[in-house]
Amino acid sequence: MKNKLVIPFIAALASLNSGHAAKAPLSKEKLREQSTHIVLGKVTKVTSKNSKSKQETSFGIHRDRVYQISIKITEVRKGEGVKADETIAVGAWRPAVRIPPLPGVQGHEDIPGKGDKVEVFMQLKNRSFTVIVPNGFRIVKE
Repeated sequence: MKNKLVIPFIAALASLNSGHAAKAPLSKEKLREQSTHIVLGKVTKVTSKNSKSKQETSFGIHRDRVYQISIKITEVRKGEGVKADETIAVGAWRPAVRIPPLPGVQGHEDIPGKGDKVEVFMQLKNRSFTVIVPNGFRIVKE
């Protein structure tokens, strides 16, 4: 009797998240195409906190680690309204808790740390910058 209930329950959970899959990294050309702004800069501050997921809305307990990253721009490669020596704030995220552990979008691949030099591919939406998921940050090695 127990197995007769478990299998439909698992199938129901799997169907709740159908259509949500991990997003493959974009080519540099696709990143350029999708970006409204591309900047090069140095990370001056990184803060993070866990909060209720805005990405995963299916049944369960879902929390994301949300990052706020300050970047001092050294070069603007695409876009208007920002300039060198200006500091901008951008957001990033990664899943922190997924109960049940369903597959889905996994957020940003690379989260830069303070002092990292980065190339950032982003979109300007509602007067704030959104880094393209999953690989909109490129940490520049010297």
